[in-house]
Order: sequence, then structure tokens, then C-alpha cells
Amino acid sequence: MDACAIGSSMTKTERSGYNAAVNEMRAAGATADDVHVHAAVYRVRWPEASLTPHALKKHWGDTFPRPEHLPRPKVNGNLATLARIAGTDAAH
Repeated sequence: MDACAIGSSMTKTERSGYNAAVNEMRAAGATADDVHVHAAVYRVRWPEASLTPHALKKHWGDTFPRPEHLPRPKVNGNLATLARIAGTDAAH
């Protein structure tokens, strides 16, 4: 519930459904850390979509972290400048 930012105010039906989705993820071997990582990727991929345990479970296979889901460093300059800073030759 924490990974999906779901508070304590929910109906019994909602809680039951959410618990079922969480239990399915646990049964599949997902850890709490896995759920938080997948939830973060879900938010990057679908920033306007509602993130619930049901949605996360449904899109689990689409939320494995990939490089495009990670924040990109903001760098000013070109490859030669970056190479000089890193102490390498830009030609390689």
C-alpha cells in the first residue's frame, strides 16, 4: 500500500481486493523492495495513471527497470568536454 501511496481510508471491498493483489505478488516471489521498484517504474511510464496494487500486478511484466526509466543526468557540454573531465580520450 505504501508503494502505491494508498492511505488507510478505503472500503472493505477495496482493501480485500488490494490485499489479494499484494498476496499474488508475494506468492510470485516479489519482495517489498521489488514492489517499490516496480511502482517507481510504473509512475515513470504512466505518470497520469492511477497506481493501485491491481494496476501494478497487471503491468508487472512491463515495469522491470530499464535504462530509459532511470533519471538522466543533466550534463552541459559535448563528448570532448566530458572525456576531458573524465580524463579519457574522446576519440576512443
